[in-house]
Amino acid sequence: MNDEYKIEPLRIEELVMETGLKPRTIRYCVHKGLIQPPAGRGRRAFYRRSDLQRLIEIRNYRGQGLSFTKIREILKSRTPQTWTRYELKPGLEVHIESGLEKQSKINIPNLIDLISAFFLDE
Repeated sequence: MNDEYKIEPLRIEELVMETGLKPRTIRYCVHKGLIQPPAGRGRRAFYRRSDLQRLIEIRNYRGQGLSFTKIREILKSRTPQTWTRYELKPGLEVHIESGLEKQSKINIPNLIDLISAFFLDE
């Protein structure tokens, strides 16, 4: 299976080891919206592999002398802000970037109906 799709929960201690960042810096990145908040709470909280990759990018940008504000601008310019999740059936979801319907002439409810009909009429 492709690592990109593998769910591998990472604790903050693992992020610290992999990135060299301090826990306080990682929490600051969450607070500033640079990475998503961890799933779960307290000792059971975990981060995703995508968070690790993002933190490595942030570390590299910081190494170049960029401020967190500038890093956020860079990341925001290339990352969709929010997605809407549509569950068609257990194990089958469609994720659509919010605002797509306004940006293009796509009718999202009709698109979801078409996808549902294709996969559910087996």
